[in-house]
Parts: sequence; structure tokens; C-alpha cells
Amino acid sequence: QQQHQQHQQHQQEGEADVPNPSSRDLRLVALNQAIPFVGFGVMDNAILILAGDAIDNTLGVMLGISTLCAAALGNIVSDVAGVGLGTIIEDMCARLGIPQPNLSQAQRQLRSVRFSGQIGCAFGLVVGCLLGMFPLLFLDPEKAEKAKDESQLDDIFRYMVHEAKELIGAEYTCLFLVVDTEKDTAPKTY
Repeated sequence: QQQHQQHQQHQQEGEADVPNPSSRDLRLVALNQAIPFVGFGVMDNAILILAGDAIDNTLGVMLGISTLCAAALGNIVSDVAGVGLGTIIEDMCARLGIPQPNLSQAQRQLRSVRFSGQIGCAFGLVVGCLLGMFPLLFLDPEKAEKAKDESQLDDIFRYMVHEAKELIGAEYTCLFLVVDTEKDTAPKTY
């Protein structure tokens, strides 16, 4: 504990010798951190939503996994894409020509500068994630649930046909369903 207090006191004394950055420089630190995180947030959320929806509509239906499980798998896809696309996003941001703060190496270590960077990251990420929700405008939120319900009904009807065959000792059994053609495209036979 005493070492920790001495370290903090030494750090504060060292910070006292370093001139405080201007408010313009602190804003530039935040801006330079925010812009790439806007790009990352857009990419991350858009891929998560699209991958999660695709997984929910395929594996979710086939394997009966929950929508939250599909979202978690979509998050893995999005995170891996983020690792691959992170440098591309950073390179694109570097080409924007955003002014850089005029800070010494010692100033970059100041708490105020680090805090400005963290605020910029958080703000950029929130804005990017909100913008990255745009795929929700184009997706059918009911599609996966309808497909899962239909798959469960198919399983029930197949089971019924199998059990009826066993119950009456028939070589073959068949179940015909009358379907409302306004809702479904074709009658079902099991």
C-alpha cells in the first residue's frame, strides 16, 4: 500500500511538471479516437445483425437453437471481421486528414489526455453502433420464428404419421392437411 501511494505521489509530481494540453488539443484527441470507433461500431453492429439473422434463419431452424444463441454466434463472426477490418478502418480514417493534437510524449501520458481519448472512443462507438443498426430496417423479424414453428409442426406431423402406422399395423400411412392458400403456398402431405 505504501509503495502504491508513493508511486501515485511520484506520478502526480511528474504530471505537475508537464504543461496541461489546450482544450483544443484535448478535443482533437477525442476526435481522433472517435472517428475510427464510429467506423468500427457501424461495421461491428451491421455484421452482427446480418450474421445473427442468417444463423437464426438457417442453423436456428435446423438445430433449434435460440435467437440469443444465434446472436452470440453472429457476435463471433462480427468480432473476427472486426479483427480483419480494423486496420482497413484505421487506414481509411488516416486518409481523412483529421488534424492531430500538438502534444509531447509526456503530455500524452497525462490523465486528462487519456480520459479524452477514452471519451472519444466511447462516443464514437455508441454513434457507430447506433448507425450500424441500419440492417434492421430491411430484415423480417418474424421470419426465423415462423420457420422454427413450421419445423416443429413438421416434426409433430411426421411423428403422428409414424405412430399411426405402428398403431394400426399399416404398411404405409399418409396425412393430408388442408391449407389456407392465402397464408401458405402449397398443401402439405406427410
